[in-house]
Amino acid sequence: SLKYLGELPFDLLKIDRYFIRSLDPEQPSSGELIHTILSMAQNIGLKVVAEGIETKKHSLALQELGCRFGQGYYFSRPIGPQAMESLLASQGSIPIPASSSLPSAILPGLPCQG
Repeated sequence: SLKYLGELPFDLLKIDRYFIRSLDPEQPSSGELIHTILSMAQNIGLKVVAEGIETKKHSLALQELGCRFGQGYYFSRPIGPQAMESLLASQGSIPIPASSSLPSAILPGLPCQG
């Protein structure tokens, strides 16, 4: 329920894979709901993670819509926190804080902001 956006203390909103699966770059209107979710989240200071990204096509479409964080089989099968930190550190693209707990992959080509 949207009412919880103002009632509960959280700083991250996840876009369910249902919406990602229906995303079709050939149909611009398919991204309207995701675009609206991203805009709303930005307006109230929430970060957004898109889950269920399974194809390059979806990753690129989400980048076009302004989504900066994602997770899914396109990036990797599920791995533990230490393996994720090693993977990201080996790419040399973002700093990994010592106490980091990173649940998601960063969409390729986009910098991570803390």
